[in-house]
Amino acid sequence: MISKIKNFVFDGVKTSLDIYWTLLKIVVPVMIIVRIGIGFGLHIELAKSMAPFMSIVDLPPETSLVLVTTFVAGMYGGATVLAAMLSGLDMTVAQATVLTSIMVVAHALPMEQQIINRARVRLIFATLIRITTALFLGWFLNLIYTSFDLLQAPLVVAWAPDTQIDAPWLIWLQNTAISFFYIFWVILFLIFVLRLFDITGATRLITRALAPFLSIMGISKDATSITMTGVLLGMMFGGGLILREAQSGKLGHKTVFQSLVLMSICHSLIEDTLFALILGGHISGVLFARLVLVVIVMVLVNKLIRTVPESLFYRFCYRLPEQTK
Repeated sequence: MISKIKNFVFDGVKTSLDIYWTLLKIVVPVMIIVRIGIGFGLHIELAKSMAPFMSIVDLPPETSLVLVTTFVAGMYGGATVLAAMLSGLDMTVAQATVLTSIMVVAHALPMEQQIINRARVRLIFATLIRITTALFLGWFLNLIYTSFDLLQAPLVVAWAPDTQIDAPWLIWLQNTAISFFYIFWVILFLIFVLRLFDITGATRLITRALAPFLSIMGISKDATSITMTGVLLGMMFGGGLILREAQSGKLGHKTVFQSLVLMSICHSLIEDTLFALILGGHISGVLFARLVLVVIVMVLVNKLIRTVPESLFYRFCYRLPEQTK
């Protein structure tokens, strides 16, 4: 029993360190570029240019930098920028939920969308669906929260450092290091939760609970287990599996397309949801509203590809092997 606990702890820490090191290699260069841009006032110009759009989802214009960083560097990169901005922002829980809900749907686009591209799904179509879904979710949540005066309490994120995003370099480095320190513990917490989910069978229960919705969305039984792997564990896992099946010819082109589109707008369901909650989002948006919207989007996608001519499907949605990129 003791040896099992030791292995559980050791494996969890090792996995967390591996993920953390990979994260640092990706996010640190992005953060340095972001800070250099801030030094030249680019965040101010970005906020000005994005202000009309950010007003649609009732977010401070400055948070456009969080979204841009998230789109490029992923959830953890966006979280680091957000942590550095929180002390200078006057946000409500509703606004944090809108922001984090957009983040969980659309993040790390350059890396994750390449998996879709390798599986021959048209990159422009898949990316457009992903970004449109994310922005519509943010707009819809803002409409609900403001109309019914929900979640209007001030946002408090206890682990975020008390600093300004345009603080002097030395202070910025110190507080960025503090943010990364906290993020490691967040990752460690998430990894242990995921492992406990597996050990206790909670992951299997969630899979069984969500599986019936796949048929509603038009996902065939042949792709159910692979798709659920991506939905629960992430694009890197599920996308890799579906790519292998696509290359072997075991799954039809439309099945591959639907599975990857679903995974692109709804993946890492457990990890990303927990992380969004840690950032101050509310479960009503980052989980429940997201799931409802994903089902609606996928039903529409299924109806679309079943009704359009094959020629249009292969022209705009999916590339045949002999077609060029």
